Amino acid sequence: MASIRKNELKCGTSYRIVVKVKSQRTGKVETKSMTWKVPKGLNEDQIQKQLKQVADEFEFNEKCKETSFKTNNSSMRLYQFIDKWLERLALNRSKNFYRIADASTKNIKEFFGDIKLSEITPVSVQDYMDSISQHIVTRHSARMIKNLKNVMLSKLLKIRQLTELSGVKRSVYESALAGNPIRYENAVAMCKALQIPYGEYFEDIKVEKPYAKESIKKHRVVLSSLLASAKKLGLIEDNYASPEYLEPIRGFKVEVPILNEQEAKILQKELEKESDPKKQISLMIVLLMGVRRAELAGLEWKDIDFENKTMTIARSSFRDKGGKTYTKSTKTESSVRCITMPDKLVEYLLKYRDWWQERQSILKAVWKDNDRLLLSDDGRIVCPTMYVKWLHVILERVGLPKVTLHSLRHTNITLQLIAGVDMKTVSTRAGHARASTTSDFYSHFLKSSDKNASAKINDIFNREKGLYSGDNK
Repeated sequence: MASIRKNELKCGTSYRIVVKVKSQRTGKVETKSMTWKVPKGLNEDQIQKQLKQVADEFEFNEKCKETSFKTNNSSMRLYQFIDKWLERLALNRSKNFYRIADASTKNIKEFFGDIKLSEITPVSVQDYMDSISQHIVTRHSARMIKNLKNVMLSKLLKIRQLTELSGVKRSVYESALAGNPIRYENAVAMCKALQIPYGEYFEDIKVEKPYAKESIKKHRVVLSSLLASAKKLGLIEDNYASPEYLEPIRGFKVEVPILNEQEAKILQKELEKESDPKKQISLMIVLLMGVRRAELAGLEWKDIDFENKTMTIARSSFRDKGGKTYTKSTKTESSVRCITMPDKLVEYLLKYRDWWQERQSILKAVWKDNDRLLLSDDGRIVCPTMYVKWLHVILERVGLPKVTLHSLRHTNITLQLIAGVDMKTVSTRAGHARASTTSDFYSHFLKSSDKNASAKINDIFNREKGLYSGDNK
């Protein structure tokens, strides 16, 4: 672990980063150091984040240099480098990216085998991407055909006890009760916990299909990040997983179901009648602002500027499987944004603030010094899965399609495009890194808009009376 010392200088602040590395040449532990000068304009959170990345990268690079010396650079194996790379990734990247990388590198190891880093070529990388594109995934899920409630009643078990015995989340159990497919392993675990035959209560669902385009892109991003690190250390000549070396990624797009304009209005009207303030404001924010679920969980009152009617999206919050809460910066730097709120949302946020302050006065012991908009009575952030549960209850109540919380985000973005908002503005409000990300993801909508525009022009020039007709002679 790197040790860090702060230095206050006349020309600014700098940090001395020191690591200890065992030399493969002498066998002795050697001290390596570097100085990092703080760039101007960074706040304390940004400084600490960048400092950690610089320190982790410096330590990783020094350790890899020793490994590459031992292996004489040309003999280092890809799988050896992957293990070191994953260790570093666990320290300075999000848990979600680490999870994706960990799964993807298993495929990389299997495909490339015992290959040396120096033997990787553009052709071998393209072959790997082709294999991913052609890979057929078998999804094994299960659907409940007989209600488990009677079994639980007969065994005097509550939902909490079932989740403890089976290790299956409550949200999964409730999804199964609603008739949705769940993972086969979860269905088996619940049946085992209740000591009932699987086939009597669940039916198998097996679907075979290739990876979607977005899944293939994730595999390329992981390989590209991996090879970029190897190139930086001088272990390979170039990053052969970068776009200039590869054929364009092909594959089908997963269409995210959304609510149409009329359905969105019905949902908004229903939310206005909702008696639970937390349910009302959380779903209203997603529908009217298009924020991500983790961004919603990360909102604090200091992010709401009532005078200027703006909301700042600055952080994301999660709860892991163990129930532990952790907060990090948003998905990308461009995800940090200050966006204007509709008057309707400002009105409901003011009402919610009154309720929140009253609630805080009752729960002072656990809500003291907590600025989060959405809190459980125990002082923790509301579990993000609860938002989905709340949404499904309301959608079922008014007879709307059962879409996901992320679908509300897509609904918001699509409705902006329908209203004629320019792509740059939509992209900025959504927190996308580039406008091309928005246009690429919503290309299906843009195509339909293009056809609609063509049809309107066609109508203009085919009217019996009008432009260039006999009436205008």
